[in-house]
Amino acid sequence: METFEKYLHEAVHALQRKNDACDREYSIGNWEHYDFDLSEARLVFSQGGVPRVVADVQMVGSTGRNSNTWKWGWANAHIPERATLQMEQVREFGRQHSYSPLLAEMLDDDEYLGWELTAVAAEVLGAVGAYRCPVEYGFVYFVMTAIAWADGAQRKAPNAREIDCGDHGSGFETFVCAHLADAPAQQWYSAEPSEDNRWPDAWCGSCQEVFERDGEWTDGNSAALDIQLLCHHCYERLRFGNR
Repeated sequence: METFEKYLHEAVHALQRKNDACDREYSIGNWEHYDFDLSEARLVFSQGGVPRVVADVQMVGSTGRNSNTWKWGWANAHIPERATLQMEQVREFGRQHSYSPLLAEMLDDDEYLGWELTAVAAEVLGAVGAYRCPVEYGFVYFVMTAIAWADGAQRKAPNAREIDCGDHGSGFETFVCAHLADAPAQQWYSAEPSEDNRWPDAWCGSCQEVFERDGEWTDGNSAALDIQLLCHHCYERLRFGNR
């Protein structure tokens, strides 16, 4: 069985890559203000009072500046259920693998523990990134399960169509090859994202070889893509959560 220390180490590096991707795509560290709403499980980044980026979040836990302790979000009775509902998956993961730090309601804190446990939560939940918010008593740690521009409707092509997603509700339709949908941690090939199309059709390296061989997509070779329809939230989670 993989040791918790090894899993933790890999999760921390994976989260660093995810946060780098979020910063490149959404300038997460540069907005002048943020607000989190636990009742809505949402984190909003704004500039000049105008929302710019919106993230669906789960509260992983919090640290106390005076108590030097970590407390899991699921152990805090004052947190709305919507903001910690998915954290039960992290707790169950701890049970399955006998990872005791994922099961104890509170732990002695140090300067790294909050980020380390948040990295584990991000890995278990397939989050796209994480964010730490300073509060009066210490810090609150969130994983971002989905992220988008606040004006996403205006950043997609004018003829974009909305679809219903079982995980995210309403979203814009996007298309990727089945190989990316099944194994997203590989190179993505697509047109460059633009203001008019932030989620361009994407395919994997194997499909790219077919494209390069034939020089274009045709009715014949496009069958190799096995196109999958995703909402834009799923697209972002798969593409940017695995860099």
